[in-house]
Amino acid sequence: MLLATATRASQMSIQGNDADNSSDLVPIDPIQPDFQIPRAYPIGLDPHQLSPSGIAEGEPYPLQNPGAIFDTPQDAAYDINSQMNGQSVADNTEYRWGYFRDPVTGKYGYTDPYNNGRHGGTENWQLTINGNLGKGVPLIGYGHTHGDYSDANGMRTRQNQQYGDTDNFSPGDKHQMDSFYNQPNSFTFFTVGTPSGQVLQYLPQNRQTQVLFDRSF
Repeated sequence: MLLATATRASQMSIQGNDADNSSDLVPIDPIQPDFQIPRAYPIGLDPHQLSPSGIAEGEPYPLQNPGAIFDTPQDAAYDINSQMNGQSVADNTEYRWGYFRDPVTGKYGYTDPYNNGRHGGTENWQLTINGNLGKGVPLIGYGHTHGDYSDANGMRTRQNQQYGDTDNFSPGDKHQMDSFYNQPNSFTFFTVGTPSGQVLQYLPQNRQTQVLFDRSF
């Protein structure tokens, strides 16, 4: 099960260097329920299974998170996907993070990307900024990557031999995003980085998908 946690907006600027002051950190205030995501294959997560970059499943990738500095969620998506989509393909591992809007500055940012396993299921993904719990992080959506083209066992393969279609949102992705959109504190911004290099955005208002940008590795 994927545990997704959102929080009420705090009256506090959310910047990357805020996470250095651990005395101000507070636990996340959950308001979103869990969702069971239907999948076409069993998921067996192993916390001892490391990606080629040495990140265990359910653990964050150690990038330097700049905090809420972006003018638009699309700018935040470009920054995080520019760093993580190629890494995801190299590791053949999915990564997941949240997008948020700072209620004080109106700027956008993303939470730390977590190793989501080869098939994209995880026991828990935290809302952290540089490894520390976010301060009332008001989520607006989430992003994830799809790793490399893989067979049903999660092993690399050619594009025309892959299991499913990793260059698009999966049916499970769309089910989850529609569920989040229909909650009282609805999420509206969703992205996926694909092995083709394209980053897609899902528009839950009309259930349409569009290319956000196309980045080669």
